[in-house]
Amino acid sequence: MANPNIVTAPIRLIADDGPDGYTMGGNTTDLIAFYGAAPVVRAAAITLPAATASTNTTPYGYSTSAQADAIVTALRACLTALQLNGLLQ
Repeated sequence: MANPNIVTAPIRLIADDGPDGYTMGGNTTDLIAFYGAAPVVRAAAITLPAATASTNTTPYGYSTSAQADAIVTALRACLTALQLNGLLQ
């Protein structure tokens, strides 16, 4: 019985060996996906959390709950973008 995880079709290389690299998507509205996911547009800009240092006294953490919430929100936005493009499950 053949293994369904082995690709036997010819593999198509996307490269030109040029020194400038390769770009996918000519503009932000082009649809791109990986690993069979449905193509989506580029994710919106993710708001970066404030660069305030974490506290170094017990209990360790962040100086405000807003800072901790902003970090969680930014991380979730990154993970969602990767999942929608098919780069994470």
